[in-house]
Amino acid sequence: MSVRTATVAICWLACFTAPVSRAGAQNPSLEVFGLAPGGSLADLQDRLAKVGGKPGCKTSPVDHRVTECTATLARTPDRRNWALTASVVDGTVSMMWLRASTDARGFDGLREEWTARLGRPNLKHVGNFDSYQWIRAGRILKLAGRNERGHYEVTVSLVDGEVLDRLGGN
Repeated sequence: MSVRTATVAICWLACFTAPVSRAGAQNPSLEVFGLAPGGSLADLQDRLAKVGGKPGCKTSPVDHRVTECTATLARTPDRRNWALTASVVDGTVSMMWLRASTDARGFDGLREEWTARLGRPNLKHVGNFDSYQWIRAGRILKLAGRNERGHYEVTVSLVDGEVLDRLGGN
């Protein structure tokens, strides 16, 4: 991923930020399959191994502080074929994207499971695109899906804002 692509992704995510209701939760972590931003690259590799993933990583030729890693997750609890892309800044995971395909029931199941665990999300609905977002202590988890006749292309974004702030020198 280029720095330009990462910047566009960050700006896109920032458009959807707003306060979130916690619905009685004590501050559950924003993670998916044990994967979360904010940890080291070694920690990501260990966690990926538990869900059948082995990352291939390469350093950005533009900014040597940034490394992009990709993996396919073969043993997730939901048995979907998830593809992962992670952006690592100075050895710390800053952002992750997981992508998979599912039907409407699968997408609704993800939303319901995370709403029960994390509380009511921010919702954005535009045409055939649905987006649900949870924010905790500078971190964002976003579930987005595009409905094409009952079939969803799902993207899950996990972002650690503090790591990104360090990248920008803020």
